[in-house]
Amino acid sequence: MFKLNFKIALRNIQKNLSNTFINIGGMAVAVAAFMTIILYVQYENDYDASNPNYKNIYLVGRKIQGDFSTLTSSDFARKMKAQIPEIEKVGKIKYTNFEFAISNKNARIYVKNVLSADIEASKILNFKTTDTIFKDADNTRRSFFLSESSLKTLFPQKHNLSPEMVTIGSVAAGQTGTVHGTFKEDLHANITFDGLALTRDIAEGMDSTDYAYTTFIQVKPHASIENLTKKLNKLYAAGLPKNGELLKFADQTNQSVYLDALQNLHLQPKSGINSNRKVVNVILSLGVLILLLACINFVNINIVQSATRAKEIGVKKVMGANKGNLVIQFMIEIFIQCFTAATIALIITEFTLPVVNRIFEVNLSIWTSFSDSFWLIALTLLTTTLLAGLYPALVLSSYNPVRVLKGNFSNSADNQWLKKSLLVAQFSIATAFITGLLLVNRQLSYMQTEDKGFSANQVVFVQNNAIFNTQLDFQPVKDRIIQIHGVKSVSVTSYVPTGPKPSAQTFSIDGIDKQMLSVAVDPDFFETLSIKLVSGRFFSDKFGTDSSAAVILNEAAVKKYNLTNPIGKSIRSCNSSFQIIGVIKDLKAEGFEKVAEPTVYSLTNKCAEARTAILIKVSEGKASQALTTLKANWSGINKLDGEDFRYEFMDILYGKLFKKQEQLKFVFTALSILTILIALSGLYAYAKFITRAKLKEIAVRKILGASDYQIFNQINNNFFQLVILSNIIVAPLIYIFANQWLAGFAYKQSISFVPFLITLSLTVLLSVLTVTIQGFRALKTTPSKALRAE
Repeated sequence: MFKLNFKIALRNIQKNLSNTFINIGGMAVAVAAFMTIILYVQYENDYDASNPNYKNIYLVGRKIQGDFSTLTSSDFARKMKAQIPEIEKVGKIKYTNFEFAISNKNARIYVKNVLSADIEASKILNFKTTDTIFKDADNTRRSFFLSESSLKTLFPQKHNLSPEMVTIGSVAAGQTGTVHGTFKEDLHANITFDGLALTRDIAEGMDSTDYAYTTFIQVKPHASIENLTKKLNKLYAAGLPKNGELLKFADQTNQSVYLDALQNLHLQPKSGINSNRKVVNVILSLGVLILLLACINFVNINIVQSATRAKEIGVKKVMGANKGNLVIQFMIEIFIQCFTAATIALIITEFTLPVVNRIFEVNLSIWTSFSDSFWLIALTLLTTTLLAGLYPALVLSSYNPVRVLKGNFSNSADNQWLKKSLLVAQFSIATAFITGLLLVNRQLSYMQTEDKGFSANQVVFVQNNAIFNTQLDFQPVKDRIIQIHGVKSVSVTSYVPTGPKPSAQTFSIDGIDKQMLSVAVDPDFFETLSIKLVSGRFFSDKFGTDSSAAVILNEAAVKKYNLTNPIGKSIRSCNSSFQIIGVIKDLKAEGFEKVAEPTVYSLTNKCAEARTAILIKVSEGKASQALTTLKANWSGINKLDGEDFRYEFMDILYGKLFKKQEQLKFVFTALSILTILIALSGLYAYAKFITRAKLKEIAVRKILGASDYQIFNQINNNFFQLVILSNIIVAPLIYIFANQWLAGFAYKQSISFVPFLITLSLTVLLSVLTVTIQGFRALKTTPSKALRAE
């Protein structure tokens, strides 16, 4: 029986090649898109999944006055380990935010993200090195590791694991150090680094109350996280400053400890921007929608062509075939088409993954985990077969043989409502994709053109190794740079917009203490970045007190203290008193997803981070010449830095903040094109059926004098109404989802009706063109042929 059904299935597939091609082609593309999206979503959700204990690992952070901080003290880490039995291990890590050079006689490399970590932290986070340091927990030596690729650059002939001497810093002013081995790079982890410094306790010899470390804990399996959080908060509250000791806050009761699971840090960290999870969820939803669209298209085409098989079904039922036999026959036909589509989808996926990997900066592969991929393909095939085939099979097998054999079933009005409903569903999905693309593109355009509070155009960020603690340290370097033809202004700062977030410290105004970010700059920082002044003045060499006793606030800082006239007010921090001399506009330094944080800018603040970043503004059209001159003379210009001049354009760095949204735009664009093609192919097949069914009607109308326009209008009218209906149905849903997506942006445009009108016009135009093509073919048929008896 199976062999017979298989032969019948092949015969029917060959008999309806055009519809079969549309079915298989649409399904193959949709399944390929769905599989790629599932692989991507799985990749995004599996960060640190290679760590055998990742479900029991948590970051311990602090919530202060509503803000989440990932930093805790070493004293708190020690108390956790000693007093809370649910905790198995406690470890601390700390990033070094500045870049430094490592060289030997063979080569010179630059290491940017150096991570200092306790041995316990390396065990918790599953760092893998070539050294035996893990075997001796009492080892107090500091060991430094590089990636395998970096070590190979420095020591191309090295084959053993013995330590090697290197120069750290510039050749002229650097210090010698030791590289003890290599670490295994894991780009699919939340904690990544270019260099790793391991020791028994990274806080040894440091202030134990300094909130400078990111602390991770590994808890015992099945431990109650809710109870553990309560214990941690009780322990933390006991150590809070009393009566103004240590750090003083306006509301000490507004502090607490929170736990953030390691498996959540990539997509939805409590501290930071949660856009990753939203983007992944949107992409997953789009993948499900395009697969659903292909299944709807499949169902619609099969129901449309069911009229041509009605007599076949009637005869089989008269000859004794039951409904079960017919369902099996049709499911075999549909399975063959779905299997063919899945095979083609596998090939498409294999060829498109390199492009996806490059755009999304991931490492997706069907074959990396073959068993998972096999089950994914099998599940997708089974799902699509059932979704696309079960209903048509039930419909086809349910025809009444007596009624079917009476006459021409193709003229029956049965299932017209279903065909139209499926067509509306198809165009609703296509409309959702197109409108979504337009809304995403509109927000991206806004982000690229809206005032950021500063200008990154023609500004170069120089990756500098030297530290300029005072203006006197930097002035000789600044004087040499400003003499270069094409250079307009030069500045040095502890923080570059788009870079690592500056540290926060406690500031006091009128006896009220609050946490704000602290940035050390030089007088030309605001000019270099074209930052706008709201009130007061900028730093100036004309005022001698500016170098030691003046600060500038941003609008967010003024708002935080609710100051009506901040100029001239006194502000204290780090045992020093400053005067507020100016207020600047807020900088959208972290992009448009996060609101600008209260920030204090100063020329000299011993508690602020070191000034290492050099910013150079060059004249338009002279950047190439200026950079060439700087590169040629850099060793003489900045003698403490080294021999290599390394730089990045600020506008390119800022553009990287939009990476996730650009990726979302790419997905919307690609899938919108696919959904339009699939929807139009379904419309094409349906229009083909309708025009063939109405050939005699069209012939009669032509004989009676109807014009081509009237006939086209009559054919298009029903389809036009369906497309309008699909736009009306989907518009409120898109509006709701767009509002939810835009809620993740601190700065955004309101939703306009323009994208909805564009989508309506586009879908109507494309549907009319598609139906008109079939209408032309119907008009070319001579009335005598159309009216001939079948």
